[in-house]
Amino acid sequence: MFKPFRAFSGAGKAVAGGPDPETFTPSHLFAAGPAGHWQGGHDPAAGRLSLDSAGTVPAILPDQPVGLVRRLVGSVNASQATALSRPTLARWPKGGRRNVVPASGVGAAPGLIGSGQPGALPTGWTSSAGREVIAVEDDISVIRFSGTTTGAFFINLHGNTSVAASDGQAWVSSFDCELLDARNVQQLAIQQSSRVAGGGNKSGGMVTPLPSSGRSRVITGPETFLDSQGPVGSGPVAHILTYLRFTAATADWSFTIRAGKVQIEKAPLVSPYQHVAAANDVTETGNPEVWYLWSDGGDSLDATPVPAGTYGLAWVDVLGEMTVSSVTSDGTTPVDLLRAERQADVILRQGTFTSAEEAQIRSYWAGRYAA
Repeated sequence: MFKPFRAFSGAGKAVAGGPDPETFTPSHLFAAGPAGHWQGGHDPAAGRLSLDSAGTVPAILPDQPVGLVRRLVGSVNASQATALSRPTLARWPKGGRRNVVPASGVGAAPGLIGSGQPGALPTGWTSSAGREVIAVEDDISVIRFSGTTTGAFFINLHGNTSVAASDGQAWVSSFDCELLDARNVQQLAIQQSSRVAGGGNKSGGMVTPLPSSGRSRVITGPETFLDSQGPVGSGPVAHILTYLRFTAATADWSFTIRAGKVQIEKAPLVSPYQHVAAANDVTETGNPEVWYLWSDGGDSLDATPVPAGTYGLAWVDVLGEMTVSSVTSDGTTPVDLLRAERQADVILRQGTFTSAEEAQIRSYWAGRYAA
C-alpha cells in the first residue's frame, strides 16, 4: 500500500500527510558517507555539547554557553573558540514561550512582591510594609502580610512586566490564589490594570473578589489596548499589572494567602501555565521541551572545513520554522552552522538535497518541532 504523500508550502511548516518521520531520520542522508554534519538537536542529555571549544566541560544547563557541538552523524563537528561569540543553551516548551512574566511563581523570588522589580510602581501605589514567605512549593508561596497603618494598599504579584502593546491587542493574566486567613481587613480583591511607561493608567481593568476558600485559578482580563500612547516610533509600551487591592480600617491587620503561578500572555483566553525561570529556561507541564541554541546576533558555530564543493544546508528554529538551502565550501573556510536566532537543529551534507530529501527533512522536523 502507498502512504499518503505530504504537501509543503515554501519555506514554512509541513501542511499535510507525508514521509513517516518514524521511518526516516537525517542520518539516512549520510548513508553513503558524504562529508558534513548533523547535530541531532541540542538536548544536553545526549552528551554532545561542551562549554569550551576543546570539549573538556559538558554544557548541561540553560543559559550556559556552547563552544562545541559534536556531530551525531557526519564527518565534522562545529565549534567556537571565542567565548563572546558562543551561542547559549536554552529550552522552551514545544510551540514556544507564551508567558512574558520575567520570572513566574511568586515563590521563586519573594522580591517579586512589591516595588522591587524593574519599572517604578504608579504614583501612590504601595505594597504592605510587612510580609513573610512561610512556605514555597511548585511555584506557589504561602505569604503572610501584616501592617499597622490604615488605608488602601496594593500588592503586585509579579512586578511591572513591560510589553510592546499595539492598538487592539488583547492580553490576559492568570495566577493561582487562595485566601487562608484575614484579620481586620475590610476588602480583599484582585485587580488588573495597565499603564504607559512614564504615563497614566490606560484602563482600570477588572476587579475580582479573592476566593475565600478552595484553591482557584484566577483569571483577569482580557486587557485590550485601545489607544496609541507611548514613545514615538516604537508603539505603546505598557506595564500590565495584576495586583491584590485591600483596605484596612484598623491599624493592626494581617492576612495570609497562597499565591503564585503568575502568567501574562498576548491572547484573548488563558492557556496552560508556563514556568519561566529565565528567558532561556521556560517549561510547561505535559508539553515536551525543545532544547535549542540562542544567538544574540553576534554568535556563530563553525564547522571544521569540509572538502570543496556544494553542500545542502537546512535548519529549523524552536517554533518549527524551516529553511532548506545550499552553501558552497572552498575547502578551507569554515561554514557557519548557526543560522537562526533560536536554532533547534541543522544539517550540512555534501551535495545539494533532492526534492525527495527536502520533503523528508521537513516532515521529520515538523513532527518534532512544529506546534
